[in-house]
Amino acid sequence: MTDSTADQPHYLVERDGHIMTVTLNRPEAKNAFSPSMLVGVADAWKELDEDPELRVGILTGAGGDFCSGMDLKALAAGFSDEEMARMAEDPDLHWKALLRHFRPSKPLIAAVEGYCVAGGTEILQATEIRVAGESAQLGIAEVRRGLFPLG
Repeated sequence: MTDSTADQPHYLVERDGHIMTVTLNRPEAKNAFSPSMLVGVADAWKELDEDPELRVGILTGAGGDFCSGMDLKALAAGFSDEEMARMAEDPDLHWKALLRHFRPSKPLIAAVEGYCVAGGTEILQATEIRVAGESAQLGIAEVRRGLFPLG
């Protein structure tokens, strides 16, 4: 996994039998995607797709929120050398993490609670099943800032 402010990985990948659960693990940032999270989640989708023992993937967020999109401050701070090398190897890696340029051949379930905005809402479009708790709040905020969703 990768570093975080509290020495916690930004994402968790757990396997239980034929199920892979990917948890976005930055509750202090409403699970906004960091550069390291993009790399790790893209790797998880590849593993889900290629491992014949896995039959389904679940995507969820830690701490009561699903995902608030991309962490623009973390993006502006830049990528580590390792993350830059991975992005140079595969320029579409960030799009793969967000399931825009890559779709695993196995079904994905999104378990949503709390905030699910911007890229968090957009990633839902690539899941086959979406389960939203009563606390779920979905939205696309890019337009208010003159941005194009997933653009």
